[in-house]
Amino acid sequence: NNVDDGRTNQSCIISGESGAGKTENTKFILQYLCSVTNHTSFWVEQQILEANTVLEAFGNAKTVRNDNSSRFGKFVQVCFDDSSQIKGCIVQDYLLEQSRLTFQSTNERNYHVFYQLVAGAEASPEIKEKFSIGPLESYAYLNQSGCYTLDGVNDSVMFDRLRLALNVLNVAEQMVDGIFAILSSVLWLGNLKFADVEGEKSELTENDVDIVGLVCEMLGLEVESFIEALLYRQIQVRGTVTSIPFKHQEACENRHAMAKCLYSRTFAWLVDAVNKCTNPGQHQMRFIGILDIFGFENFQVNSFEQLCINYTNEKLHRFFNHYVFALEQETYRQEDIAFEHITFTDNTQCVELIEKPPTCVLKMLDEECRFPGGTENPTLANNIRS
Repeated sequence: NNVDDGRTNQSCIISGESGAGKTENTKFILQYLCSVTNHTSFWVEQQILEANTVLEAFGNAKTVRNDNSSRFGKFVQVCFDDSSQIKGCIVQDYLLEQSRLTFQSTNERNYHVFYQLVAGAEASPEIKEKFSIGPLESYAYLNQSGCYTLDGVNDSVMFDRLRLALNVLNVAEQMVDGIFAILSSVLWLGNLKFADVEGEKSELTENDVDIVGLVCEMLGLEVESFIEALLYRQIQVRGTVTSIPFKHQEACENRHAMAKCLYSRTFAWLVDAVNKCTNPGQHQMRFIGILDIFGFENFQVNSFEQLCINYTNEKLHRFFNHYVFALEQETYRQEDIAFEHITFTDNTQCVELIEKPPTCVLKMLDEECRFPGGTENPTLANNIRS
């Protein structure tokens, strides 16, 4: 009603641990808004709903606790005109979990779209040949966890839905082919092994040479330039550029960085494509916002990205406690309204452990990064525990 009267924009914050139902609730809210709004264009409605299909394929993955866990955060602004008709939406994304691309724990999966692409290729020889798709078990970025399927989910059907959603969002067929070529290239990059040369540099193995040729063909790159980028880093001193060979471990990390960069930029391009398609034009001032954040997780190996994700959840939890419990109960006391006191868990100490200087986790990590050769050493871990 506040939005309808032109007084105040509204937002829904959907939070909770992984598997609590945040992603499903987001979809229900979007469906509800589209169904109850007067005179909403069917095509606009479909574009808003299908945008969620695309972002879910590229940004969600199976974790130990949740088969469809959002590994990024998003804020969706559903925009209205003066007659309360939905005119479009604007999507902002936050902190895509790039580390999942190169590593998954036992019984977890990479992003859904990779399994959908492989399943689609198995059902279509044309797609398999066009994008040089191999079996799931052949990819290092997919075979680490031993988990390839989801109960009750047909990845081949989901791939067809993804292609339909991209079509609804007006993504040109040529661009769709480019996206699938990038996805295939990312998977093949993970299969590069490199050969260690006397502990001082790396070189491509025979199989690596074949993979490089395949990736360059799909991405339209020059083979020699790409090999140079794989095996050497460049530094510039006083205008002189010097190439320094990567050691074996450095070459492997450089390969991971390339894959992460390719995927994250593809994801960012998709978000931009969604916003161009669902752009509300001049009707951007009146909206209902939906914040769907990534869920709290505790993996066997937790990356810095996961620390940031959990930190965000703790901050939102404290915000919720403060405004829904503490301030409301104080208002009740001031107005002498009888109520039953609600006991809630105060997580202030947890938040301060992460963010409050001078001895918080983020401060210690920042200091460790300033030291040459800084690592996740036992001393750092002990300081955090103490």
